Amino acid sequence: MYHYNDFFKKILFQYKGQGDYALKDAFLNSFPDLKRKYHKYMIAVIPSSKQDDIKRGFNPNEMIARSFNDNIFTGLFKINDYKQTKQTDRSLVNKIIKIKDGKQLYNQNVLIFDDVITSGNTIMTCAKIIESYQPRSITLLVMASNHLNELFK
Repeated sequence: MYHYNDFFKKILFQYKGQGDYALKDAFLNSFPDLKRKYHKYMIAVIPSSKQDDIKRGFNPNEMIARSFNDNIFTGLFKINDYKQTKQTDRSLVNKIIKIKDGKQLYNQNVLIFDDVITSGNTIMTCAKIIESYQPRSITLLVMASNHLNELFK
């Protein structure tokens, strides 16, 4: 029998090589109530690198989020092609991620969506940036992680 994280790790590695978007159905089929639960939220998607988005033809986090909500905030962006998986000091991501049109987040219930957390630095950086725009609430939704228990102790 699979442990919950083992299940998502298997799905993640099965689909990751297929341009990330294939993960959408595996994730959404496991959580059919996402549309109902988050329909009044502004979904802030974690940015991926522009080069990867161009190569794939889409931002996987945005495409997955659009599967359960059309109210998408795409104002978070990376100022250069920074990839967390290639870094020795992943905390430097706080110098790479910026925001445009952040005023849209004021007094909104914001759901920050990411497909995978590795170190947690990216999603926490995005949460801090978003927090400065005074949303009503911030909720995090992540498809897969090996470190959730360690990140939120």
